Amino acid sequence: MTLWTEPTRRATWMSLSGAGGTLGAIVAVPLIAWLASAYSWHAAFLIPGVAGLVLAAAWWFTYRDPGKPAVTPTAPAAALPWLQLWRQRALWGIVLARFISDPVWYFCLFWMPGYFQEQRGLSLKESGSIVWIPFLAANLGGFGLAYFSDRLGRRWRNPLLARKRLLCSVALLGMLAILTPHLPGLGVTIAVVSIVGVVCLTWLFILGPMVGDVFPPGNVASVWAIAGAFGATGAIIFNYNIGQLTSTLGNERMFLLLGFLHPLAAVVLHFGVKPLRAASPSTQPILH
Repeated sequence: MTLWTEPTRRATWMSLSGAGGTLGAIVAVPLIAWLASAYSWHAAFLIPGVAGLVLAAAWWFTYRDPGKPAVTPTAPAAALPWLQLWRQRALWGIVLARFISDPVWYFCLFWMPGYFQEQRGLSLKESGSIVWIPFLAANLGGFGLAYFSDRLGRRWRNPLLARKRLLCSVALLGMLAILTPHLPGLGVTIAVVSIVGVVCLTWLFILGPMVGDVFPPGNVASVWAIAGAFGATGAIIFNYNIGQLTSTLGNERMFLLLGFLHPLAAVVLHFGVKPLRAASPSTQPILH
């Protein structure tokens, strides 16, 4: 039995499989700052781009299909037809939760280094030397809480309930973002931003396994792709308008908005994501 097919190990697997992209953020900040300072901004684009092509080629030649599992303990539930899938309330619960919560993580990725330079007075080199810390904390915290959600699911014998309650609890810590403009010292600011980063990656790491808790295996990839597309769309809309939001609302109100996104997503998740009802022979699955 693989990690993905075992419900109480899905979050551990998901956090490990997603660690490559999120760990890259730890390296990217100091690397880009060093390249731009030591060489030029051209190098900050050229060298990471070439490195990406080299890594893609290495993956192409080394990856091997693991094949099907040797043992299938139970027959999987039949996948829902595509149009019927869109009528499931659980799909919209997960989709809207990501649409609302993903912009916070994208803000951390794209705007946080600039925030420390413009609002905290750090140089590019100084920013690169410390801004990697929240990304490291986010990965460690996100992985730890994903593993904890699996253990909690085993203890309660209900992985979906365990993940929902954990995400709703963690979402409250996202409100610490409201304090960011008011914090007195750089160290405290880094600590608070690190906690917010943990909230973001915990949501990203655990929402994926939750899809497997709710939907048949044949729909998991589709649901996660739809959710990812909506999450990225929300992030694009929010971050594209971040300059206008800051100018209109000010830094304090902008961070106030950021602080309420995860709690709002938690409300959507709590009421919108529930187990699918089994269809009777004469009826189709319905919203619940």
